[in-house]
Amino acid sequence: MNKIKFVLRLAISIALAFTFGCSSDDSGGKSSEKCGDDSYNIAKQFCYNGIVYDYCNNAYFFPYLEFCYDGILYPQCYSEDGNQIIDYNPLTHGCVNNKIVETKCGAGWYDQEFQFCYDGILYMKCGSSDYDPPTQGCCNSSFYDLLTQRCSSYEECRGLSCSYLKQENRCLCVNNNDGKLISSFPNTFYKLETKCGENWYNQNQEFCIDNKVYQKCDGNDYDPLTQRCNYKTVENKCGEENWYNAENANLRCENDVVEIKCGNNWYSAYDNKFTCQGIGE
Repeated sequence: MNKIKFVLRLAISIALAFTFGCSSDDSGGKSSEKCGDDSYNIAKQFCYNGIVYDYCNNAYFFPYLEFCYDGILYPQCYSEDGNQIIDYNPLTHGCVNNKIVETKCGAGWYDQEFQFCYDGILYMKCGSSDYDPPTQGCCNSSFYDLLTQRCSSYEECRGLSCSYLKQENRCLCVNNNDGKLISSFPNTFYKLETKCGENWYNQNQEFCIDNKVYQKCDGNDYDPLTQRCNYKTVENKCGEENWYNAENANLRCENDVVEIKCGNNWYSAYDNKFTCQGIGE
């Protein structure tokens, strides 16, 4: 957008310079010139694209980018398709991203749909909601507590058969069309981390107990003192060496021995003489 404005300003400047140049060369001291079918006072007005404009506080301006109100220049506001200028009163409204707004934050205008004002400072909304900047932050459209959490960035390659070359900060991915390797930069993502003692952890993948961080077991927390994660299954400790599935209601620990339920009875899981159908031969 800045490049477009620069090119447009340059083109307008050349057009204006040509207009003024012709006026000074051909006027012979005259105070007026023609602009299309109209005449204008070159001391107070200028011609652009066949239209006469008054100077704004003794200076010319760029009519397609700005307009003059009471000697002050304000930005033009366009329709969504960019083809029509929308008029507004700059004393009561502003133009933000080609949208007429009526709310101010300090000295600037802002769009309440995407922004909010706190103590004279403008912030982007978190998702679609405001938050408390002194105590809260926003990470992936979710609030977080600034004292106990943080939003950290990381780089990742996402695609078919991608590898990350850390030293070169590059991704090597397989092209879906011809199977050749494509080199590209990794994408930056953000994750919310919670404080655990002196460390930080991701609550979606980890959990914290006694200021230590542990990996979740297939999405579940567990007590590392009495449980373990074995092949994505949380197991309870039974005695010094035995373990059993903590979610299996047909297993229990009795006198440091894992037992299996059979009807209303229980038998040792390590005694091969017993099965739930009866006593083995």
